[in-house]
Amino acid sequence: MCLLLSGKDISQLFSDWQKIIAIGCASVGLSLLLDLIPKSFKEILIFWRIRFRLPSHRAFANGRKFSEILDRNEVVDIAMRSSLGPKYQNRTFYRIYDKFRDVGSVRHYSTRYLQWRELASLSIFLIIIGYIYVGSEGGWASTQAALSLAIGIAITLCSILAARNSSEMLIDYVLLSEAVAKDDGK
Repeated sequence: MCLLLSGKDISQLFSDWQKIIAIGCASVGLSLLLDLIPKSFKEILIFWRIRFRLPSHRAFANGRKFSEILDRNEVVDIAMRSSLGPKYQNRTFYRIYDKFRDVGSVRHYSTRYLQWRELASLSIFLIIIGYIYVGSEGGWASTQAALSLAIGIAITLCSILAARNSSEMLIDYVLLSEAVAKDDGK
């Protein structure tokens, strides 16, 4: 598309067919790799917890901070739900989530969380592969290697923070949807 917009000859695109095939193979390979990385590893990477990793394990906990869209007192049965253990808070949350998964804001934050989670795990992998490649070329101490590593770490950290934020917003919008449905008598 960029080639067409730049006004260059389209035959240039077809002369680089080997690059196009390589990019396609890399895309397929990365997709397969992301599917091979266990979900539990990705969750540990994002939330830095071994047990009860997901925020839904603490969805109703007394210490949980809700965003400005939802007051703690608006959450249905918050007193009873906050007394549940992490395993049961998670189950309770996902029962509610299943009812409201098609609400626009719930779907949006669910998708955003999954996208950021995948990007964080992919960027860690790319940092490792890139650093191995740079090292094999004898450039461990090069400025390019240091810059690539710094950019990779920054992308990973931003992805982790965005995934965490999206998961918290997902919980808030699920609980808000439940509160609105209760108010509407549904």
